[in-house]
Amino acid sequence: PQIGSVMVFKAIGSMRSGHVATVTNVVSDRIIKITHANWSVINGRRGQVERDVTVVDASPNNDWTQVKVWFAPIGKVGNRAYPVNGFIYADKVAAVAAAKVGAEG
Repeated sequence: PQIGSVMVFKAIGSMRSGHVATVTNVVSDRIIKITHANWSVINGRRGQVERDVTVVDASPNNDWTQVKVWFAPIGKVGNRAYPVNGFIYADKVAAVAAAKVGAEG
């Protein structure tokens, strides 16, 4: 993960469309901070934006394919590991967009 990249969670039963989060800080090779919304229940409701939330790489091969995420109602990183598709990097998105424009014009 890199600051500014987007972490993409796989779609699962509790997240039928998946989930995305922006990486705001890389703490170590196994811990990052993210900004995302609609995760924790805060003040009795969902839909809140949470900034600088702790995420821990919980994958057996240290490859960010499973993560545990801070959950505000319990005040710590949750026990459940969520599957992750990977990260989208700004430089890759710009390269693909530039290639598309070049091919069209």
